[in-house]
Amino acid sequence: MGRGTGAVLVLLMVAAALVLATGRELGHRMTVAVCSGAGDCGTFPESPPVCQYYGRDRVAAQETFAFAQQQAAPGARLIQFGDGSAEVLVSRAGAPADVYGFLRYQDAQHWVLDHSAELGSVADAAAGPSGQGIRDGYLTLLRRIGLEHESTVVPRAAAIALADDPLGGSIGAYRQSPDGEVSELTVLIPFDAASQQLKNLAERLGLWDFIGYTVELDENREPVKLTLSGPAAEGWSVDTLRAATPGDGRFLPADRRGPSGLAEGQVLVRSYSLDLRRQANATVYREAFSLGSVASTAGPVLSAEEDMDWLDRGELYGRLADRIRTDAVFIEAAHAVPGMAGDEDVLRRAAEGLVIRLGPEDAPDTRMADARTADLSIAESQPEPLLSCDLDAAGQEGA
Repeated sequence: MGRGTGAVLVLLMVAAALVLATGRELGHRMTVAVCSGAGDCGTFPESPPVCQYYGRDRVAAQETFAFAQQQAAPGARLIQFGDGSAEVLVSRAGAPADVYGFLRYQDAQHWVLDHSAELGSVADAAAGPSGQGIRDGYLTLLRRIGLEHESTVVPRAAAIALADDPLGGSIGAYRQSPDGEVSELTVLIPFDAASQQLKNLAERLGLWDFIGYTVELDENREPVKLTLSGPAAEGWSVDTLRAATPGDGRFLPADRRGPSGLAEGQVLVRSYSLDLRRQANATVYREAFSLGSVASTAGPVLSAEEDMDWLDRGELYGRLADRIRTDAVFIEAAHAVPGMAGDEDVLRRAAEGLVIRLGPEDAPDTRMADARTADLSIAESQPEPLLSCDLDAAGQEGA
């Protein structure tokens, strides 16, 4: 055995020992370090600080708000949530998107690095010319020493985009569980496709341009949560929601306000979630929603828009507003949108991407800049900051 061959074997043994000792984390760090130099390898920003005092609104916000969204590679959308978990949605032409869930966003990043040929090419380009790309070499080494590849992760759902929702609105998406049942449906209804009564409700909630509804179902296909959301209108506060006369179907005067945050290069999204396991909420939900045709399957749709006359619909939406103002979890989140520069169309697409999560495909990348939450079941509650603990610090100083 020549001296050169022996040296190569020693190096291979050292490399194998390093990988065995530290697992695939070392390889991922090497790959991230290389492709980061090229400007993009699907990495997330660090998670924001989140105040640690508890409440129904805090838990809901951390589980549902998208701290960061980005197109890491063609057909791959990465979403990081406030609790540190993440999803990767992988779209294929003419087929539903696969939804992969991860408890840690670092695991989602690793999975993308393992699977994306586009990101692998970035790493190879950054590493310079060689007989074998750094990513391919890393994966080959893992296979040879018997470490498992991330391909064992299986989708937890399929996400299907709706070109037109059942009510003739703009866009939406639904998720199917592995057994093919609808587990979540989101529909966006633009103001110009909504009834006047629905627009009045949206304006009372401080929304601009469209109102979206999301219905989540449990394993028994029973609805468990209803969320109404959309881009925020300027000149609104929670007091506006509380000030209107409850239950009579007459809302605040229609006000064509502009979107909030446009001048700051941000999209502000407001959402209200109702727990449908509470009887009063479930009663109003059943009056407004019913099972309808959603693409090739059945799912919950806002049937009140078509099945009621304007007077009954207005009274029903008044009762829904009552439930929201007295029992909803309120979340208001500001998202920085690179390159928005006062463009309403970019703001609209960013808001659509944040509400639907699946897309649209051309939705811009976003990153959380600020967030406030409130549990409206607590009388006189006001939105409190989620990403700053100033209130806690002030309370400790005064103690």
